[in-house]
Amino acid sequence: NGDVVVDLQSDGLVMNNRVFILNPSQADAKEIFEEMVVVGTSGSGIEMGLEAARLALSEPLISNENNGILREDANLSLIFISDEDDFSPMSAYSYQRFFTELKGEEAYREHSRMRISAVVGKSIPPFDGAASCESENGIGYYGPRYIELASKTEGALESICDEDFSPIAEELGLLASGLELEFELSSLPDLSTLNV
Repeated sequence: NGDVVVDLQSDGLVMNNRVFILNPSQADAKEIFEEMVVVGTSGSGIEMGLEAARLALSEPLISNENNGILREDANLSLIFISDEDDFSPMSAYSYQRFFTELKGEEAYREHSRMRISAVVGKSIPPFDGAASCESENGIGYYGPRYIELASKTEGALESICDEDFSPIAEELGLLASGLELEFELSSLPDLSTLNV
């Protein structure tokens, strides 16, 4: 796991703290995660999360500063958290194709190999320029490009204006891990053998 700053006018395209994997047994996992997600609100007003992720997963960064973040045996799960839409230069489809191809042909059929999730303003605003949502923490503008990619890759989509991020974090963690929450039965169960 890591954090890529989406201000392309800064030098922030490397993974924060060079920590790629967090696990509960790490004594400082909570502190590292908090540092990774608190990136601030200063910098360019033109957010380009998709382009920043593409650059972070491209040469020369993927072979140098970000070496190890993309592993052949691991799923690729991108999570974008933004209070506005993405203004990256390429089409949303071009970014989807780039990220999917990083995981190979299988990722086109099996979406768990590459998922994009988004925590953005997800409600269509009443008129152009209006906020998508508001909360005590601020406002969020509609994020249609992130929403499109989350939908196409079967990722999670949540509101940036939610007061409690615990359920969002849990859902994103389960999706990123690739663990299944639901299992389809191959036949009807024998009710006499079930214990609840």
